[in-house]
Amino acid sequence: MGARVKDSTAMSILVQINARFGAGDPIQELIGLQKEFKIFGNNHSLRNSFALLNIAPPPGEERNRWYGYLDQLQKYGSDKSGVSGHDRIVQEIAKNLESSEPLPMRLAVHHAKDSKAVKVAVETPIIFSPQKYLVVSVPVGPGV
Repeated sequence: MGARVKDSTAMSILVQINARFGAGDPIQELIGLQKEFKIFGNNHSLRNSFALLNIAPPPGEERNRWYGYLDQLQKYGSDKSGVSGHDRIVQEIAKNLESSEPLPMRLAVHHAKDSKAVKVAVETPIIFSPQKYLVVSVPVGPGV
């Protein structure tokens, strides 16, 4: 995101992902879809999995830029040695959705100057809620 997509697009995508993977009915629906269709896994790119779920800007240049950002995550590292940022996200989403106690997921961002690695943790990111989430934090830089 950041230099890849407009600020407004980045914010829209964060809202889309956090709503789609949210607690309750949203995450339950994704658990069912993962069980039936294996949307997330080594046989699908993050670009294609998100496209299938329509997690993207409207068709046009911003959609292409968003997909370009997702593809670029292959070049980023992660907090897991030897695993690209892209693969870390895909693997963690699949593992979570297929686990016996899946968690809702939140996408967060951190400044790429601090770390160009994708980070994954279980946290309680919503200050007024005790709900634990799988939090995926992606590196970003200044917007366009």
